[in-house]
Amino acid sequence: MNYINCPSYDPLFFALYLKDKGKDIFIITRNHDVQKYCEFTNISSIFLTQPVLSIKTLGSLFSFKKEADDFFNGLNLSPEDRFYFFGNEHTIEGFYLAKLFSEKCEVLNPCILNFKEYTGQLFNFDGIKHQIGRKIFKQHLGIDLIFKDWKKHVAYGIDEDFIFKHNIVKFDCDYFQTIKSGVIKNNQIKLKQYDNLIDGGMFICEGVIKESSLKEVSNFFSSSMDSFVVKNHPFFKPNSNYLKGCEEYPTFIPIEFLFGNIKKNFIAIYCQALKSASQFPHIKAISLLEMVEWESKEFKQEIKAILLEGTPNIIFPKTYKELGELLK
Repeated sequence: MNYINCPSYDPLFFALYLKDKGKDIFIITRNHDVQKYCEFTNISSIFLTQPVLSIKTLGSLFSFKKEADDFFNGLNLSPEDRFYFFGNEHTIEGFYLAKLFSEKCEVLNPCILNFKEYTGQLFNFDGIKHQIGRKIFKQHLGIDLIFKDWKKHVAYGIDEDFIFKHNIVKFDCDYFQTIKSGVIKNNQIKLKQYDNLIDGGMFICEGVIKESSLKEVSNFFSSSMDSFVVKNHPFFKPNSNYLKGCEEYPTFIPIEFLFGNIKKNFIAIYCQALKSASQFPHIKAISLLEMVEWESKEFKQEIKAILLEGTPNIIFPKTYKELGELLK
């Protein structure tokens, strides 16, 4: 059995890659939407409480440890089994499970990146809180953590000492986008069909895209399109002023797994799913990046460069007239 810790959707894609190869998989997650997806597709899984340290949520640490210990002790593991966890920061539950599984079977981390330690202030409120937290995790979970530099902020992480101590196997995951493409095509979910799929995530871009511009986009969709459905972000719901009363796909299904239901177009501003949509020959992948007003032109260019990596066939209309022609 392959046990995969999936706090988010990216590890889930890797798990489905193993499943597509005929491997048995079991998903461990703290994410309610990942859990809903597993239930919807009959994939074996368990939901574990996320250990969060604060005065109000300290109990979550003890709940997590009991749940994790009960789950692990109930397994009949063999040396042929494997446990995968992703990343080297934030995922306390992944670190603890890696420690447990390493006692019985092989543990792998497919995308361990740099171990840049945090060198900033550790004697302000946030720094002191993390120092106390590290001691609590050491005492109650038995895991040795470092302070990592995460976008110039302090974060819990692991280093080479942790990797060595628990005999964790590292392997390169540069091919992730390649395997992701196959996973998307092999795991399409059949639902009601529409001409157009709209990424509802564009309407949580206030502060990045000017609000007046997002309202124009919403009004255009409502007045100029008949057959369309929205897929909203699973965690962040858009302002209710946008696309009132429209039909929606379930938020817990990754948007890439819905392209088989779309007859013509996938429309977004800058989500990565545009790249995946461009690989479906029957779908136009349309980005509104050049149509909307950005708060920062520099950030806009950064995003466009990311979207164009790998030369995907993404279309960038500049006017509503151009967009209307594409939608015909």
